[in-house]
Amino acid sequence: MPNFLIEIYGEEIPPHAQIDGEKIFRAGFSNFLKEQKLSFNFVETFSSPRRITLIVNDIDKYKKEQFLSIRGPMVSASKKAVDGFLKSNKIGRKKDLLIKIVNEKEYYFYKKKINKISTLELLQEFLPILLKNFKWKTSMRWSDFEQKWIRPIKSILCLFDKKIIKFNYCGISTSNYTFGNYLYSGNKIFCSSVKDYKEKLKKNYVIIDKKKRQEIIKKKLERTASRNNFFCNVNANFLEEISCLVEYPNILSGNFDKEFFSMPEFILTSVISNQQKYFSFRDNENNLCNLFSFVTNHKSDPTKRIIRGNEKVLKARFKDALFFIREDRLLKLEDRLFKLKEITYLEELGNLYEKSVRLVKLSEYISKILNFKLDEKSKKIILISKTDLTSELVKEFPNLQGLVGSYYAELEGYSREQFNAIKEHYSPNHSNDLCPKSKLSICLSIADKIDQIIGVFLTGKKPSGSKDPFAIRRAALGIIRVLIENKIDMNLKILIQENYKLFSKIKLNEEFKIDEIMNFINVRLFIYLRENGISEGIFKSLITINEGNPYIIFYKANILSKFVATKKGKEFLGAYKRINSIIDKNIGKDTNVSRELFSTKEEKDLYDTSLVIKNKTLIKNFDMHFKTLIAEIQKLEPLINLFFDHVKVNVNDIKKKENRKKILIFSKAVIDKVCIFSFIE
Repeated sequence: MPNFLIEIYGEEIPPHAQIDGEKIFRAGFSNFLKEQKLSFNFVETFSSPRRITLIVNDIDKYKKEQFLSIRGPMVSASKKAVDGFLKSNKIGRKKDLLIKIVNEKEYYFYKKKINKISTLELLQEFLPILLKNFKWKTSMRWSDFEQKWIRPIKSILCLFDKKIIKFNYCGISTSNYTFGNYLYSGNKIFCSSVKDYKEKLKKNYVIIDKKKRQEIIKKKLERTASRNNFFCNVNANFLEEISCLVEYPNILSGNFDKEFFSMPEFILTSVISNQQKYFSFRDNENNLCNLFSFVTNHKSDPTKRIIRGNEKVLKARFKDALFFIREDRLLKLEDRLFKLKEITYLEELGNLYEKSVRLVKLSEYISKILNFKLDEKSKKIILISKTDLTSELVKEFPNLQGLVGSYYAELEGYSREQFNAIKEHYSPNHSNDLCPKSKLSICLSIADKIDQIIGVFLTGKKPSGSKDPFAIRRAALGIIRVLIENKIDMNLKILIQENYKLFSKIKLNEEFKIDEIMNFINVRLFIYLRENGISEGIFKSLITINEGNPYIIFYKANILSKFVATKKGKEFLGAYKRINSIIDKNIGKDTNVSRELFSTKEEKDLYDTSLVIKNKTLIKNFDMHFKTLIAEIQKLEPLINLFFDHVKVNVNDIKKKENRKKILIFSKAVIDKVCIFSFIE
């Protein structure tokens, strides 16, 4: 069976766009194959700084003939309607129509044959549309072409069954040639098949498979580290990004002066990896080394010119960082507060100084919940927590916000807990990031994230679809993690209301909708719980009565999940279902049970046990006794079953009938105070 190959070759494509491009290409083409009902073996995509490629192996040469069933008018319709159907579908005779029954009515149907079509013809029509509708995050036009692409295109290689599929896009006509590694040759490479394409690219210093490039880079880094008895700082995401910078990877290494170790390590690694995209190394004692490696398209560097050039660049970057530190240190963090007034926080929400004042007040409120008293110096740390945004170092390295402020605060004599709070209040910033543990850091972290979420909602800039420009989904998840991982009993609904009061002096366009904000946070909480093995039913059974308290819900959810998985748990759910199915509609009705109307032991036992459990739910902080309460409500399971087995509810005596219903309503209300079991399957 034939293969299909398309390669878009052009100018340098950023790493993130290569990754996105492969996904978009694969998704668009997979949909096409599915819609056209074309069989194939598998689809593969490749990318490099210069090209994005898609290959379909063993695809049908023709789209098979099909029969399309077209429904016409009802059999009882007029002759004019039937003739119109015949004419519009070019049907010569009425006898060619079939009669089928649909919804107990007879209709005419026509079975239309669609002849087989060449896959080449289908591709020729589809490919320009696919490229035109390519959803790049950012794209560009060049020359006087209307079409867009991520970067200017230089050639489009497009083959099906060794034949060129002819079309034009961005002024480029498709062909059967591509180009190798631009460092070694600019000559056209003519290809006749997928196998020929891959082999010739490799001969011309292009490794088309990104994963193979990653393997080569990793192995060469390991050899470099082994020769020096070091360990390389590398993770999967960084390795993938670096592999997108070259087509024929080689690793070269250089050194930097040890005098730069006078700077904190986070600045050195940020310059090395984040800014320069180099790899750093550590010794056996986990100390950063002055060796660095970088990836290049060059096969070798016999004169050391490339290495010396990169060493000079890194030295210059380090000197810039040293200069920024010296300049920043001329002004204390506290003296930078006035600069925050010049930075807009969000439109209509004032400046960063006003936000910092809110953070102090909200942190004070949170500290009371944590039984932690903020001293004046801690309040000052909270107030100056954003001032490093005005520093030259953060302007040059935005990813270092918080770290820079923490470093400068340490130099200014603040305590470890205080200067750490500046960097830790941004945490957790991603799934692998650690949560803050000190009470000061926790106060500031929660306050900053709550203020961020409410601010975005109040300005009407809440997330839509996959877009979240102000990262408030991450902020919500961060709050949830901080509370759960530190076992903090805190009601976010009350905290949101307290924070909203601090915005009262600012003119706002959006109406404050606390339920909308809580729903937004609860969605994140559900995702977090689901990832930790908690079912949707368990979540719903608890969120109804514990909304706003992530830790309590998490704590209860784990106990409840274990309980309902046991034999006793399943038996209890069965008993609860019996009581729920009878009196569910009576919730909220009168539960004033009359003991004088009891005539059976089962009535008395169920009511008295329910009453004892109710009193236990009234104790202070009963949420933290959830395990005990679960054990208590288990006692109701045999009593409920005995009640239904031996007590008739719908008796002729109206008073007894109503009283027995009240017993059931009361018992269910007591259980629902602990958990709404009706949500659990």
